Amino acid sequence: MCIMPVMKRRRVAFLLTGLLVVLVAIPLVQIGRYTHAERTLLRAMPPPNTYIPITSEGTNLILSVQGSAVPVLLQWSVGRDPVWVRLLDKLRARLKLVTIPRTPWTNVSNARLAFKVLREKAVSVVPELTRRLSDPDRDVRRYAVHMLGAIGPAIGLDAFRAMTNRLSDADDEVRNDVVWALQFNPQDYPPAMLIAVYATGLRDPYPIARENAMGGFLRLGTNAEPARDLIVAALKDPARGVPILASNWVKNPEYYKTRP
Repeated sequence: MCIMPVMKRRRVAFLLTGLLVVLVAIPLVQIGRYTHAERTLLRAMPPPNTYIPITSEGTNLILSVQGSAVPVLLQWSVGRDPVWVRLLDKLRARLKLVTIPRTPWTNVSNARLAFKVLREKAVSVVPELTRRLSDPDRDVRRYAVHMLGAIGPAIGLDAFRAMTNRLSDADDEVRNDVVWALQFNPQDYPPAMLIAVYATGLRDPYPIARENAMGGFLRLGTNAEPARDLIVAALKDPARGVPILASNWVKNPEYYKTRP
């Protein structure tokens, strides 16, 4: 009479134990994948604070972890580490284990470089990056613009419109970053799309945005011809760099192609 209840209790205990193991194993596996992907991505990156491009070996490393890289890159692109990463780093430091070096700007820059490699392979992040364009934190908005610009036209027209809508952002740096980020992959966009953005940037009250817009026109070369009147008017811009860039285009629209 007592055998069945004992067997039931053992069965329940066994099931609960199995459930507990699964609940513990899943986050451990996820953390393991995250850490592996992060270490691989860091190996792929050029030295921080340099303009050295990613090597072919680095490109292959990024592509080798493209699936598990997305959560890492999304986190990097926020500009701050998740709580569990900070706690894990503290624990590793206490145990005198090697920690992964991180700084907010380096993380953002690395994420941008990786997204530029992944391009259409990273489109799953577009909805989240688009959502961030409306974040109250101006840095979150800025970095979202950077990442969308790095992915390029694969983001789709809706995300492109959401990004370029930030040309009316109240923050100078956000508006400037839209103009700047669309110069990551200019060869992949129809010139008319870029001309509209650069024309808006060239009318911006922020001098740096106007300089970047003029730099964008210079990169377009003869494709910027429809904006000639606006570029000629920029010769009288009060910001020092704008007339210099405008003059370079007026004298030689293919300036960038003819540079040594």
